[in-house]
Amino acid sequence: MIEMGTSPINPRVTTFTRVPPAMETLRVAAYCRVSTKLEAQQSSLAAQIDYYRTRIERQPGWALAGVYSDDGLSATTTGNRPGFLRMMEDAKAGRIGRILVKSISRFSRRVEDLMESVNTLRKLDVSVYFEQEQISTDTMDNDVLILVHGLFAQNEIQALSDNMKVARRMRAEKGIVQFNKTYGFRCCDKAHWEIDPEEANVVRRIFAEYAAGFSLTKICARLNESGIPSPGGEERWYAKSISQMLHNEKYIGHVLTQKTYVIDPLNHTKVWNRNAQVQQYYIRDHHAPVIQEEIFQQVQLFMAAKDCHRGIQQFPYYGLLTCPFCGAGMVRIKLPKNNRSYAWTCGGKGDSGPRKNRSKCPAYYVMEQYIDQGIRAAFDTLPLKDRVTYHLFGKQALNGWKIHHLIRSLSFDGWNQMRVDWRAGGFAEVPLRYKKHSDFPQTSIEKREGHYIFNGNPVTEHNPPLQAKCVRNCQKAVRNALIINPEANEAQVPMVKMQDEPADAESSLRFSGEKKGV
Repeated sequence: MIEMGTSPINPRVTTFTRVPPAMETLRVAAYCRVSTKLEAQQSSLAAQIDYYRTRIERQPGWALAGVYSDDGLSATTTGNRPGFLRMMEDAKAGRIGRILVKSISRFSRRVEDLMESVNTLRKLDVSVYFEQEQISTDTMDNDVLILVHGLFAQNEIQALSDNMKVARRMRAEKGIVQFNKTYGFRCCDKAHWEIDPEEANVVRRIFAEYAAGFSLTKICARLNESGIPSPGGEERWYAKSISQMLHNEKYIGHVLTQKTYVIDPLNHTKVWNRNAQVQQYYIRDHHAPVIQEEIFQQVQLFMAAKDCHRGIQQFPYYGLLTCPFCGAGMVRIKLPKNNRSYAWTCGGKGDSGPRKNRSKCPAYYVMEQYIDQGIRAAFDTLPLKDRVTYHLFGKQALNGWKIHHLIRSLSFDGWNQMRVDWRAGGFAEVPLRYKKHSDFPQTSIEKREGHYIFNGNPVTEHNPPLQAKCVRNCQKAVRNALIINPEANEAQVPMVKMQDEPADAESSLRFSGEKKGV
């Protein structure tokens, strides 16, 4: 209602004054929030809701517009709080005239969100009253006080985050970790992890199929065909879920803490804790395992070898071949286009960068086709019954699982022969017969009186200048090419070694030669 009057100073000036109706009802709402689902806070939330509903209903001139609440949600953001968002929508629709809140920290712990929400409500002619601070947003006079209290609330969440991090790390150092939902396990209480038999069988199937050579997509397809629900309860499995399961150390009874950490508690920004930027704790034998450690380690080796982000596919000989000059692990490279084949060379001591800066060994490469031939020749030296025991080791059976199951290490006593050390004991030395001069691992090239000399022998093959150029290009590629991604250093791939199997006198194999030290 508007009242018209005359100015006491100048009678020719008419004044218009708004007079609120004496019986006008103010629609009042309340907002309540707790940050966790603990029992104590659950009772606190219920008490807040009852308190505000009773207070508003008993206040003359007030009408209850609603009590909005958020259960177990942080106040660092507003976008993930459905109760808060619903209250703001009702305010924009004109259903609310005033909002009661216990404190500024209940409303928001982020200064930007706090001031933005207050200003938005003020434009809608909706005031907010913070009871603990006794501050109202009717006018802009209190904005400085609201800002100061908001800063205190924001700093408090940073301190709380730091305290929680310290508490988790102290518990992890004692071997105590909080149960996180993991497919294959269930939690009876906070300290006891129990194997879920049905889910554990699916986990064992996944590890067995990957070790047998099935790809992630193939494993997903087979699980979908079997009608097995995914960890999230969905009908379809995805390769990412399978990959995470295959990397999860919890399946062998161990727990690694601090895989990720929060760098900004306000934005809840998580990053992977690579290279232990934040201290990690590896708790062994924390609970009963689902997978044998030997199978788990083998799978980790295969996954590291197949990881395209590590630079080059290192399957299947990664971890078996050692450099004859320095003893470091050898890595796989792809030779220049005019050769179109794979080879293995020294992986260096771990310094990232060009090959010439990572190792002082001479430039060389052993073509993979000759390693394959050497392994088959070594397998043929086994007695017939032993070959039957390990199945026929033909071309189709030459896969990573059987290679790592049979062989402990591969080395070169000389470029013309390869030594194979078997896991069950014994060794075999087999000759390597190269088809042409350019295939020789460490080729020396000379030109004498117009003729090319390879390893001291004159070249009589067709087009020797082109062959010499090919060998030089290959050697240059080995010396200078980036055979690994410097940001994902191949030398950082864990050298997972299979545990030695106990000797069994009845089932031990008889191999040619006697075991000797490497």
